[in-house]
Parts: sequence; structure tokens; C-alpha cells
Amino acid sequence: MRALPILFLALGGCAGSPLPATPATPLRTAAERRQGTALMLHRGAADLAPENSLDACELAFLFGGDGIEIDLRRTRDGTIVLLHDEWIDRVLDGFGNAADLSYEELLLLPFRDPGFPGARVATLDQALALCKRTHGLLHLDVKVPGIDAEILRRIEEAGLLDHVATVNAQNAEALRKDPRVRPLPSRGSLIHGANDYSRADVDSRLRSGKGGTLLVDDPRAAAAALGRPAPDPALVAHRVPFVPPLVMDRGRAEDLLSAADNLPEPPDFSRRQALARLILFYRRVAEREIPVRAPQQPPEVRPDWIWAMGRLASSGWTPAEPSRSLILEALAGGSGLEAAAEAAGEARLEEAVPRLVEILEKLAAPSGRLAADDESRRRHASRIRLRAAAAKALGRIGKATPEAIRALRDAVARRSLHVEGAWQGLDGAEAVKALASLDPAGSVPLFREAALRRDPALAEIARREEIPTWLRQVPSWWDFRIKTEAIRALGAIGTAESRAILESFLEIPKEEAEKAWRELHWDAARALAGGRWTLSVTKLKRLFEHPTPAVRRTAAVALLARWREEYAPLRDQHVPWAKAWGAD
Repeated sequence: MRALPILFLALGGCAGSPLPATPATPLRTAAERRQGTALMLHRGAADLAPENSLDACELAFLFGGDGIEIDLRRTRDGTIVLLHDEWIDRVLDGFGNAADLSYEELLLLPFRDPGFPGARVATLDQALALCKRTHGLLHLDVKVPGIDAEILRRIEEAGLLDHVATVNAQNAEALRKDPRVRPLPSRGSLIHGANDYSRADVDSRLRSGKGGTLLVDDPRAAAAALGRPAPDPALVAHRVPFVPPLVMDRGRAEDLLSAADNLPEPPDFSRRQALARLILFYRRVAEREIPVRAPQQPPEVRPDWIWAMGRLASSGWTPAEPSRSLILEALAGGSGLEAAAEAAGEARLEEAVPRLVEILEKLAAPSGRLAADDESRRRHASRIRLRAAAAKALGRIGKATPEAIRALRDAVARRSLHVEGAWQGLDGAEAVKALASLDPAGSVPLFREAALRRDPALAEIARREEIPTWLRQVPSWWDFRIKTEAIRALGAIGTAESRAILESFLEIPKEEAEKAWRELHWDAARALAGGRWTLSVTKLKRLFEHPTPAVRRTAAVALLARWREEYAPLRDQHVPWAKAWGAD
């Protein structure tokens, strides 16, 4: 492709969008932040914005933090991005492994948090630019091997070597060996449900020594303990969501179309990457050319063009003929079924419902089935992805036929097993999301069963070396995806029955609850706190009095997020520092 000048594009806005708000207190230099206690925010201020997003990172500083802990991994095209998991569906509206997707493909996927529609996956360079502007410190968690030298180079080029406060032990040899990188001592952490809203817990960490980092999920209690003022409420209320300019060599539209036409596909610039870049930079050209060119493509290329039509439809484009027929024909059989299912869902093609139901039913795996060898695992992963795409499409289309409801319920009950976390139970989790919109009240008992399920078939998976150590402790934890989605759905449904089920989860003794899912109490509390119903003083009081620290923490989050005057006694008893931080 011919190189052209760099262009700036703001997703969801325009080039030159207003800068986000600056902190309410005077900026300190990195050297000043390194002295005393350096308050570091785990994945940014993830209580206030999607984790690892630039909004979360910017809010970390606005609310009194000194630095950000960020998770780093590489996309297919080599871009270093901020993502904790190797699979993306927990935080983004899509699924798959980040390493298999280009950065442009990720940019077409919004975060699942509806409060930040313009937010997209951030890059390391964007995070470095933010830290340079705020004099912020960095805690680097390098998630994959082989990228530490490049991370070091980019930090050096940004002039931020003295901003690096912590480097995790794994995958970061180049950073840890460089004498210019000077990690600070640690005062410990209050993350993963530890109660960083408790002044007693925070104070115990602050008394543990002089100087060093304190890692928290939310900065407010620790900032209050350190005597840092709360930001101006007006500044927070009128903060412009951070939609950073996208900087890349966009190429000409003609070159991108030619790259998408290339056969065979070049290894360094995939067809989907070219089509995604066309959609990002040349929307009108994409809407005009993709529907015209897609039918002309050979069968082995056409699925990528149909995928592009799905991406266009996800952001408002309505396909006409012959595009509708092309999607339905691809869905009827042959290669590209997953792309066709996705496109049918995004385009809301009701005619596709019978075929989507058929895919769910025909590709259902027998209960307990587990692929034995690598090739079988790859084929099984493809089947799971296709079932997940079909379930998601049924939810998008929104036509609640009896056949669709039956197939989706079966997909929840018989979710597929896989040794790779990216695919384990993905079809069942997508079916949960679809049923939550198509048959919310009727699905409540099914979701309860999914959340508490302890499937004996998972014992075989738990013995595999590929499984993370923490998941081997209790085999049922490998059903993490469908359990978290089922509990989240119970909160979103918001009926008296679903609330009663969530409250019953909190009554299960901790040891028994963790046999089903290690975060059953925490997830249930978050679903209750974020549900559609009004959170009464009595209900909130029960959360504050729960023996699990993560539940008490959730009560404090809810008190601040859903503040009402009648919560004042609970505030004064449990989080008196919160009065200066919005609970007033």
C-alpha cells in the first residue's frame, strides 16, 4: 500500500475533540509522585469507567491517584493495547482472542459498558501520552512474552522511564534488567474485591512503611486518607469523555479496497484489517463499495466482506438487496457461516431466525463432551464460535419465537466445554445474553441453575496443564463465563423473582458458595447494586453488614453511585469519608 501522511481521527467525535478534564489539585511531577505514597489504580479507575480504557486512566488522576496499573498485550498486527484477558468478550461487544485480531478490528467493537459508547480499546502510546500530560506513574503488567523490549523502547521514546513505578515479574525481563527503570517498594494492594473503600483497611496499608506504591481498584478512600481533596463536582459532571485521536497511516480508499481484494491474503495486512480501516476512515466509500463488491468475491474471500457488512450494520447501516440475500445465502450453507450469522444479527434479518435456530440445534455438543487432540479442539472451537454467533444474532434480531427460545435455553443448559478459556461456555454465555432480552422473566430459573451448576464433567478439564492454577482448585470455576453472565442477567432483568434469587445467593455460606463460583457473593452483590430496582436503605444495610469484604465494598460503590439522602446514616457509619466525595 502507498504510504500517505498520518491523519487524526476521533472515534465517535471529530479531530480536535476537547481534552478531558484536568485534576482538581495542582499537578505534581513524577519525582514528587514517587516520594511518599504513590496511589496506583488497578486497570485505571475501573469503578468509574471501563477497565483499562483511557477514561478509566484519566479518571484515576482526576480522583487523586498517582499512577495507573495497565495490562499490556499485542494484537495480530503488532499494536500493543491495554487488555487484561486474552479473550475479549468480558469487556468488549465481541468475542475471540486479542492476538488474532488487528487493532482496527478491535476499534470497531465498543465496550460493553453502555455509559461510554465512544470508548475503544486504548494503546500503550495513548496511555503514555496521558501519563506525560498528567505526570502519572506506571505499573506495567506485561501479559504476553516477547513484547517487553518494545514496551521499554516506547517508554524511552516518550521520555517516561522515570515514571515506571512497578513492573510485574512475568514477561518483562527487558524492563526489569534496565537500570534506568527504578521500581518503588510496594505497600501492598487492595484489589480483586478487597475493601479499598474501608478507611481501616486503607490505613493498615499506609502504616506498613515509608513510601512505596499502594495498588487499589478505587482511589477515593485512599486519597481521603492521604489528605487529598475531592475533585470539583462540576468538573466531574462536565468532563468530556476521552475519545482519543486515532493516529495511523490510513492509506487511500482505493488501496484498501485493493488489499481486501488480494488473493492470497498478505500475512502482514489482513483482509479484515483493510476492510476495518476502510470503515473507520472512509465510511461513505465503505457503505457504497462493500455491498457492490461482496457478491463479486470468490467463495474463499466472501466471508470477510460479509463480516464487513455486519460491522457496517452494527453502527447504523441498513442493508438492501442484494446484500440481504447475500447474507442469507451465506447463512444457508458453505464457508463463512460465522460471519453470515453475525451480519444477519447486526442487520436484524428476521428471515434468518429459522436457520440460526437450526445452527444452534445441529451443532450442540453432547453433555460432557471434550475434544481430545489439537485438531479436534480447533474444530470444536469453530463450532462453539458459530453457536455463539447464532445465539448472539437471535438476541440482536429480537424475534422471540418458541423455537428460538427453546434452542437458546438448550444452549444454556448444554453449553460447550473447551480447555481454552476463549471458548469455554461461550455459546451458553451468548445464549444467556439473548434470553435476557427475548424471554427475561421465563429465563430466571434457568439462570439460577447456571450460576450454581457444579458439572462433574469439568473435573477432566481441571486436570489439564493448560488450565490456570487458580481454576484447578474447584472444577466448577471453569464455568466462569456462563456463571458471571447468568448473575449479571438476573440483575438486568430486575424482577422480584430475580432479586430474591440474588439475595438468596448472598445467604449461602462462603465455603459452600465458592464450590459453585469463587465470586458468587461478589457478583450477586454487584447485580443487586446495579439492578433496575430501587436500592432501599434496608437492602443496602444488608450489603454493608455482609461478612464478605467484596460485598461490603460493593455497598460503598452503590452508595456513591446511587446516592440518596436517606443513605446518610449508612454513609456516616461505614464510609464517612465519602461525604466529601459525592455522597452528600
